[in-house]
Amino acid sequence: MDTTKKQVMEILSHDADQILETSDGDSLIGASSMSDPMLSDQLKDDIVQGLDGDLKIIDKRLRGPTLDLDIVTISGMGGIGKTTLAKKAYDHLPIRYHFDIFVWVTISQEFRYRNVLLEALHCISKKNPKDFDKMEDNELADLVQKNL
Repeated sequence: MDTTKKQVMEILSHDADQILETSDGDSLIGASSMSDPMLSDQLKDDIVQGLDGDLKIIDKRLRGPTLDLDIVTISGMGGIGKTTLAKKAYDHLPIRYHFDIFVWVTISQEFRYRNVLLEALHCISKKNPKDFDKMEDNELADLVQKNL
């Protein structure tokens, strides 16, 4: 394991109760470390540096030649930076320029299918969200598929 990843893992294991993930996945740094902005920025940079190789792999899989649609999974233990890596890939400009439509949906261990569909539609549809309230889940799923 390289030095940067080892440092991040030590920080995560030592201060696990202080490290939080925001709802939009922007940061793994909790409120207690936000009191020192320099520390917060350094930790963010360390985490990003530790994920550069993984970001390159995702970039290659998403933008490389493929005959079929490809699914890229990011899995691992809690707190190792899965959401941060996914967000970096989502915001990565070469990947952004490759696709016409982007959807960021947060799915927790306990999620409601309907809410996931509504979040996706919020990203890709220009309709008023209230228009979706009376629709069935299968209709929402069809609408997501049509908009993609």
